[in-house]
Amino acid sequence: DKSSSSMPLLYQCTIVVLGWFMFQVVLERFLPAELIQGSPIHGDAKNRLTYRINGHLAFWVTLFAVLCGCPYWHQDSQSVQFRSFPLEDWLYQYFSEFAFVTILLTTALSVYLYIDSFIGNKILAHGGNSGIPMYDFFMGRELNPRIGSFDWKEFCELRPGLIGWMLLNLAALRQQYHDLGYVSG
Repeated sequence: DKSSSSMPLLYQCTIVVLGWFMFQVVLERFLPAELIQGSPIHGDAKNRLTYRINGHLAFWVTLFAVLCGCPYWHQDSQSVQFRSFPLEDWLYQYFSEFAFVTILLTTALSVYLYIDSFIGNKILAHGGNSGIPMYDFFMGRELNPRIGSFDWKEFCELRPGLIGWMLLNLAALRQQYHDLGYVSG
């Protein structure tokens, strides 16, 4: 165990995954964005949702933050300093733990969104409203699960997963370079 903290590893991984998710939410909410009207809902041209389109900028801000701007406490100087996030020390070495925590958290979010789809007057997806609970759960019962203007489905499909996938690839690349002295093609 490379962890120097007294916190259990799965607890640390949970904090990192939740922090990652919240970081992506902050970027989605506060980076400049183009506001785009979505497709008509169930063919009603007057019923369209607005989406914040800034994922490309969020990708580059994330990459910059991970490679150049990870704060840490420097014990000798008793100050906060910045360095590259140790991807190979965390994402690569604890890939299984991160996967486990992510599965638990996304399952909890999915259960919450499924239960919430029964509360109030929600617009239901055609494919997720079969009446077969297990099928509806996996298809997604509510068409556009939102809290205010925050669209859970659009966000979770595009932000934490795809940008996180790039970081996992980068962590594996850095580990391979560390182990072999080069990166294979």
